[in-house]
Amino acid sequence: MLMLFVAWLVTALLQAQSDDLLMLPGLTGPEREVFRDGLAVFRKQVSVKGVEGFADTEAGLGPYFNMDSCQGCHSHPTSGGSSPLDNQQREAAVRAGAANRVPAFIKPQSAAIQLRARQALAPWLPAGSVVPLFTITGRSDAPNCDLPQMRIDQMFRHGQVAIRMAPAIYGSGLIEAIPDGTIVANGKKDEAKRRLFGVRGRPHVLSGGRVGRFGWKASHASLEQFIAEAYAVEQGVTNDLYSQEPFPVPPGCLQPTPEDRRNYFARRGIDSHSNVDRLTHFVRHLAAPVPHDSGPRDPELAQASQTFEDIGCGLCHTPTLLTGASAYGNLAEKPVPLYSDLLLDRMGKALADGVNQGLATGDMFRTAPLWGLGKRHFFCMMGAPEAFWRRSKRMAALSQMRGRAFAAFGFYPPPCVTV
Repeated sequence: MLMLFVAWLVTALLQAQSDDLLMLPGLTGPEREVFRDGLAVFRKQVSVKGVEGFADTEAGLGPYFNMDSCQGCHSHPTSGGSSPLDNQQREAAVRAGAANRVPAFIKPQSAAIQLRARQALAPWLPAGSVVPLFTITGRSDAPNCDLPQMRIDQMFRHGQVAIRMAPAIYGSGLIEAIPDGTIVANGKKDEAKRRLFGVRGRPHVLSGGRVGRFGWKASHASLEQFIAEAYAVEQGVTNDLYSQEPFPVPPGCLQPTPEDRRNYFARRGIDSHSNVDRLTHFVRHLAAPVPHDSGPRDPELAQASQTFEDIGCGLCHTPTLLTGASAYGNLAEKPVPLYSDLLLDRMGKALADGVNQGLATGDMFRTAPLWGLGKRHFFCMMGAPEAFWRRSKRMAALSQMRGRAFAAFGFYPPPCVTV
């Protein structure tokens, strides 16, 4: 028994040390505790009624949902990463007896996805909105719910929806701390060279005047709002920011809302946090990807980096932006090597998804950050790895330096591409 306890203790200690590596440096003791709380919520499965139905789960799943945990879509190579190789949505769709049919295009080895409506599909499903994949009907913890699943395969065949894959969220706090003015000013640099390469990136100015930076079309500026919306739409957990179910559902499928909320009467301040608070803190202080260390003054790396600039990649994929003043000391005045200008660019008909979001039209996307590129299984908004290579080859062909252009990505370990 003692040996079992010691083995458990050692395992728990190793896990804690590993989890601490996910943090940005500079967190205080209490901040580290909240980070670990947020990580636990990130990994925990959500059920309809929480521990009343299933042990060690959070409450609030559904009635519509895409996945039943954050970890299920963001786990490669660690928590906060991009989609794992084995699609977890297939299991979530039928867990606890749920009566969902897994859409034909969600394969066992495919990216975790979200669907967006290309056109208005119902009064409560306007163009650009998330189209949920599954419902809780049939689950053992939702015996009174009778909510039909949407006709996802039919919508897909008729071109009514576009696929988005789950991106990595590493370094999001650093991205949030980049001032709006820095993003705008950076987009105006090297205007002559931009005209030469046909680069016309523009900031996504949102309705409140902020510059968007999160999401495939830079549709959010606030990390808290971005996470709260995902919690409500992807898992169906209503919260303080999104306090009502986004879709009409029968009474038998509803739980009292909001399902996640702050507890203003908790004895300890740390216990007053909602799960959205915990998740936001976790994601805000999640460490950024670290470039592959190939040694000082590596000539091949230097040549590759120069080629990256010569063929114009750096005009959109800005190597580094700087954060501004921040109440969080570990986010203030820091370089952010994200390889993105966070601007919207027109990607052409071949890559257009036909979804309009705010000022972003159907062929416009935020420049995708390239940090951590070599640790992804899937690429591009539709989760199609071959599209990544087609786009890269087209860019490389501009300067007849295809081989060295691909070497530019040697700044990170070689990509694992699934085809």
